[in-house]
Amino acid sequence: MTAEQMNALVQGIYDRIFDSATKAEPGGKPLANTAKTMLTLMKPGMAINPNDYRNPWTPGNTSGSQDAAVNTARLVDVIPNANSLYEDSGKTVTQVYGDILNSVSIPVQKKDAALDAQIDAAWNYLFRIVNQTDPDTGAVTPKTIESAVYRDYLDNQSAYQNARLAYVGAYLAAQETPQGKNTWPLVAPTMQIPVKQAWDKWRANFADKVEQNLAILATSSQNSLQKAFNKAKEIFEGYGVTLDDSGGGLSPKIERVSLIPSNWYSSSDTTGWTTVKVSAGNSIANASSDYKSFGASAGFSLGIWSVGAKAGGSWSSQHFSSETNNLSIEFSFKFVGIRRPWMSFHLLDTKTWNLGNFSPKKGGISNGTKTQQKTMWPLMPTGFVVVKGVKIKATWAKSDWDKMQSALSAGGQVGIGPFSIGGSYSQSHSSETWKSAFANGEITVPGVQIIGWMNAVVPYCAPEDMP
Repeated sequence: MTAEQMNALVQGIYDRIFDSATKAEPGGKPLANTAKTMLTLMKPGMAINPNDYRNPWTPGNTSGSQDAAVNTARLVDVIPNANSLYEDSGKTVTQVYGDILNSVSIPVQKKDAALDAQIDAAWNYLFRIVNQTDPDTGAVTPKTIESAVYRDYLDNQSAYQNARLAYVGAYLAAQETPQGKNTWPLVAPTMQIPVKQAWDKWRANFADKVEQNLAILATSSQNSLQKAFNKAKEIFEGYGVTLDDSGGGLSPKIERVSLIPSNWYSSSDTTGWTTVKVSAGNSIANASSDYKSFGASAGFSLGIWSVGAKAGGSWSSQHFSSETNNLSIEFSFKFVGIRRPWMSFHLLDTKTWNLGNFSPKKGGISNGTKTQQKTMWPLMPTGFVVVKGVKIKATWAKSDWDKMQSALSAGGQVGIGPFSIGGSYSQSHSSETWKSAFANGEITVPGVQIIGWMNAVVPYCAPEDMP
């Protein structure tokens, strides 16, 4: 089996996941815009220890795990480079977004009392201020949080989007075989039930009124930028909590996030998964795929087998022996949505403001396209791809089969394509390791892991140079 065939197999995985978000069944509407969405595929995936994320602390769940809340916030805070192969840029969403709010410079605009009142009314419908008491000092601090109706709207919207993604994934899977195409009309009505239920629940809970107020904020912000940015800063600061306290009084605040579905780390969950099977030599490569255009193909062409030292060490890529043949991979995947209630993302798409010395040149935060190299915030992670039930099968060369097991036995980390097959948990405080089962030419991977991130291209900003 050639390196080109193996690379095409990984591209088949990439395209299938990306298409689930950016394509639709006949008559349907894609949930994401191809030109403004990028999938960044990991090499290899990130195995998840459920204990690191289960039952996170929230103001309404003060008995929850503070570690889980911190782990969740940090998991989704990384800004990736604009590359279809996942790369950590070294910057974080909260860092750059906070710096933008602190640095923004806006030309003086004429006061409009009626417009300000309209913005205040919309803001008060979507958010509320609550007093939060520090359990150690007793100090009371006002915090801005979502209103119950807005929080329910976002939860129900995410549930609907996940149901739609699962439906589109099932539709695309059915189109891959003649039998699947023929039977799809029979199974589609049943598959549509959870989509319709999620839609009805979303729209029935004041969705129109929420969207009316969101539209007021979005359309009025340009005419009252200073007020809009001040409100955004108020919301951002209102969500910061100190959960990772070192005891020195200088610990940074954590901006809480929530993930939909909340039990995303569970391998026993049966809702919303799409099963995919790809085989080397049978994958049809899309020449216009982001996989080829934005770096993933080059990264995986170095070898789809990844071997690393113990946690924190470097990785090396290797090719399988030419004697390894008939490689096939089966897995189930679904999307996990990221909610950042403290972010006013729409403000990045407004005009006439600049960022002073923080980013003197316009377009320094993002140029608004997928082709970016030196910008601060090219992509905004909006969700990630989790997989379970991974089975990797081949007619293995003995040298490959033995080397993989040897590396795992030595405590190393091993991956095949975007899948990890053993090692340690990257975010865990525990030193626990894990590995897959090897039997009869098949590698069975336990648990859940993240293999990729769905990202929105950040709008062109700042819109103006520093004067």
